[in-house]
Amino acid sequence: MHKMETMTLKQRACEFIREQILVGGVQAGDQISDVTLSKQIGISRTPVREAISQLESEGLLEQIPHVGVFVRKPGRQELVELYELREILEARAAERAASRLTQEQLDRLQVLCDDYERIARTVRDTRTPGPDEDMARCMIMADLEFHLIIARGCGNSHLAKAISDSRMMTHLMGRRYLPTTIPFPDKMAATAREHQAVLDALRQHDAARARDLMIEHIRLAQQVMDKWYDEVEQRQGGQAQAYPPSIQALIGRMTR
Repeated sequence: MHKMETMTLKQRACEFIREQILVGGVQAGDQISDVTLSKQIGISRTPVREAISQLESEGLLEQIPHVGVFVRKPGRQELVELYELREILEARAAERAASRLTQEQLDRLQVLCDDYERIARTVRDTRTPGPDEDMARCMIMADLEFHLIIARGCGNSHLAKAISDSRMMTHLMGRRYLPTTIPFPDKMAATAREHQAVLDALRQHDAARARDLMIEHIRLAQQVMDKWYDEVEQRQGGQAQAYPPSIQALIGRMTR
C-alpha cells in the first residue's frame, strides 16, 4: 500500500513539473528545487526527488553536479531532430487515426479547434501582442490535447507515447522565447486554421490528406522555432546560451 501511495505521489509530482514546463511556469534553463516543488505540490521531498530522477532520465531535466537541477534547453540540432521525429510519428498517427477515431473523439477535437480559434480571435480583436496567462494556458493545453487525441486514437500505444515524449521536448523552449518578428496573433490564427484542416480530413476519413496536412503543420511549427533560434543567437552574439550567465559562471567555477 505504501509503495502504491509513493508511486502515486511520484506520478503527481511528474505531472506537476511537466505542466509547469508546458504552460511556462518554468522555462528551459531555469533551476528547480525539490524543496520548493514539495511545498507547491503539498507532498514530501522523497517522491519529488524520484520524479526529478525520472524526468532527468527522460531528458526533460539535467543535473549539474554541485550546482543543482535545471530544465534542459535542447540545442538547435536536437530541436531539428525532434521536429523531424514528430513529423514522422504524427503524420503516421493522423493517417491511422482517420479510420479509427470515434465520433466522441472527433467532437472533442472540434471543441478544441473552436476554443483555440476563439482565443486567437480575441487576441486579434483586442490588438494585444499575445494572450494573457489564462488564455495562454488554455491555448497551450488545447493544442496539446488536440495532438494527443489523434495520437491516442491511432490504435498504437507505443506510437502515442513516443509522440507525447517528443512534443514535451519541443515544448522546452517555452512560449516566452518565440520570435519577436513573427506577430503572435497571426501565428495563432494560422495554427487554428491548420488544426481545423486536419480535423476536416479526419472527419472525411481521408488518411492521405490528414497525413499530408499534419506534415505541413509540423513543418510550419519548425520554421517558427528555427526563426526563434536565429534571433536568440543574434541577440547573444552567435550562440544561444544553455543557462543564464550567472549559472554559467557558477558552473565554470565548479568545474575548474
